[in-house]
Amino acid sequence: MSWICEKCGQNMSNGAMKHEIKSNHMKIIVCDSCNKDSKVLEDIKSDEIVEVTETKYYKSVDINEKVGGWLLFYCISVTILSPLLSSISMIIGWNITLPYFASYPAVKAVFIISTCISISIIVFGIIAGIKLWKISKNAVSIVKFFLIYYFISSILTNIILSAFIPEGGFNLWNVIGALIYSTIWYLYFLQSKRVKNTYIDTI
Repeated sequence: MSWICEKCGQNMSNGAMKHEIKSNHMKIIVCDSCNKDSKVLEDIKSDEIVEVTETKYYKSVDINEKVGGWLLFYCISVTILSPLLSSISMIIGWNITLPYFASYPAVKAVFIISTCISISIIVFGIIAGIKLWKISKNAVSIVKFFLIYYFISSILTNIILSAFIPEGGFNLWNVIGALIYSTIWYLYFLQSKRVKNTYIDTI
């Protein structure tokens, strides 16, 4: 949703200064360069100017750009698929390890902590996905924070696991997988044209 200077015909980009000049007989919208050029605006300023409005143009959400493609896939995965798979995994894990909690307190502690971290990831992901789906303000920024949080949580979980159950060790491949996932999607939200045309906070 850009605008074009009515004097020089230049297509204005995001953040450009926009000048709306009203006189007794006409109204014109010009860019910052044309507004400073007295020769260009002689025909306007020769008339009596009654109002001058100066604003910065910021790209608004294009109503023709919808949540689709890879963006839709991410929304579905983070709000439906991932929470469902994670919940099933946690339930299975608890059922398998529950009989050993009394004999191995460390196992119980690890599962409680890792479950809390997993639940926080699920909740954060659902919030981020809903923000994207609703095309809310700061949706992209929230998703970027979520991806960083997801990677940090993976490292934290493995550190806790290796601290309480040394024989379990640090699962490097798990951390690498989280790094790849977070990096790929972070770059997508950073560079995707669909994302830039759909959200106003793509920084």
